[in-house]
Amino acid sequence: MEQKFNYHAMEDEQLFALSRQDEAAFNEIYSRYYSLLFHIAYKTLKCRQVAEDIVQDIFISLYQRREKIAFSVSLKAYLNKAVRFKIFNEMRAENIRSKYCKNVFSNESCKIVFADLETKELSQKINQVFYNLPAKCRDVFTLSRNNGYSQKDISQMLSISLSTVEKHIGKALKIFRKELSEYSYMFSAS
Repeated sequence: MEQKFNYHAMEDEQLFALSRQDEAAFNEIYSRYYSLLFHIAYKTLKCRQVAEDIVQDIFISLYQRREKIAFSVSLKAYLNKAVRFKIFNEMRAENIRSKYCKNVFSNESCKIVFADLETKELSQKINQVFYNLPAKCRDVFTLSRNNGYSQKDISQMLSISLSTVEKHIGKALKIFRKELSEYSYMFSAS
């Protein structure tokens, strides 16, 4: 016959001992301490995702080692120390990543390579957008921007009204603005 326990009323140490064979007991530990550990991590790191990851790592490690762990302090103190240790490691790792990024991105040759890559990517995107324009719109835009014809000249060449020429150019510019918005930082003044 299966034994039912009131996990909520149990002391931490008793609950942890039971969690070695009973997953429901471990779930109670998780429920008791998740919010507290998350709050500590989030308060320090100010990043919800990193705080959640840290707390999950602590509980995964605790679950995997639950049969071998022997506490010299209370479970609460152990978890509190674990979260602070993980926070310290995360801050140290972030500091290292930050220094690395500063070194990599401050290197002049690296800046040139990234600028070249961005320019090449932008050029490919412009071509893609251009070839996806409606045919008539693309023709009018080419005559205007690439060949330098006035709107009046284009109107006469294609036997369409001046307002139609304006609409085609406006439509093309609107499409370009929309499709190239992610590259706007490249055009802003430094």
